[in-house]
Amino acid sequence: MDVLLFDDFLSSLASKRLSNPCIFRLRRNGWQRDIPVQLFSTAAPGETGVPLVVFFHGVVDRSRRTLPCFEGEFLRGKLGHPAHVLAIADPLLSYSSTLSASWYAGSADFDLPAVLQALTSEVRSVLQSSKLIFCGGSMGAHPALRQAWHVPNSLAIVYNPILHISAYNPAHVAAYRSTCWPIDQFDADAAFPASVVDNMATLYGNGFQNQIIYLQNPSDRHFWAQTVPFLQAITATKMRSRLLFISKFLPDHSGHTFPSGELAQWVRAAVNPSARTITEIAKIVSLREPIKAAQLSSTETSSIFDQRDVEYARRIFKAEIAQE
Repeated sequence: MDVLLFDDFLSSLASKRLSNPCIFRLRRNGWQRDIPVQLFSTAAPGETGVPLVVFFHGVVDRSRRTLPCFEGEFLRGKLGHPAHVLAIADPLLSYSSTLSASWYAGSADFDLPAVLQALTSEVRSVLQSSKLIFCGGSMGAHPALRQAWHVPNSLAIVYNPILHISAYNPAHVAAYRSTCWPIDQFDADAAFPASVVDNMATLYGNGFQNQIIYLQNPSDRHFWAQTVPFLQAITATKMRSRLLFISKFLPDHSGHTFPSGELAQWVRAAVNPSARTITEIAKIVSLREPIKAAQLSSTETSSIFDQRDVEYARRIFKAEIAQE
């Protein structure tokens, strides 16, 4: 993988000289590690005002996968609207050959969250993106929500989030702590130093100006320890309207898994130029399944769907066609 100075990367973005897709290790003075990124775009050359979607990955099984790892490949050909997709791999995993997760939360010598904040802000500025959307599942939801918190009116789309680091699997937590935070760096009685946002519920419980779409598999074993405390913290704020919580039975996905097709629908709706709020995004997603039902033959629908639902779907479908 080629190394590219971050300022040169920005200049290449501005002059439209990068290949599509492109993969680089970005380097800048002051960064203790190169940051691996992958960028692809469905925008036309020179098109501005296009949403920027930033993806963070979750845990990495080092026995099966090599670094760097990127999330978001499943969106190729599924966005339906112009968008830039920037996938960022966690550079802290290179600190050890066995470290599988760090939540992008930083280390004693590298304030990664601050670097990511500057990186995404500068990329967005060069691309002149109208929307900034942060996405991540499992441990990748932690950096997605942390970065979105710093950007008013941005959107975080998270799925099966792991938002409280020290409440997660003790082996993963111990590996991250021992690798990235030597014990002499902070109070031994604390889970992490103050610079680490250990529990995202604490950050968001003090208020937030971004929007959140929270997608949760109800059979996820982490639901009670990770999701419930976060929702309770949001309930205590006056910003509950900024969060949309979606949880439904997923017959082919049990436990800590989430279907990429389902996630793609939400990202596709989020980059739709007409969707400005989480409610408008949800409306676009909700219309997709009835439209599918409306396109079935009368013989198929009579045996599968209640006829009242079929008629309702046909009306929605006709209304949508009339608006196009």
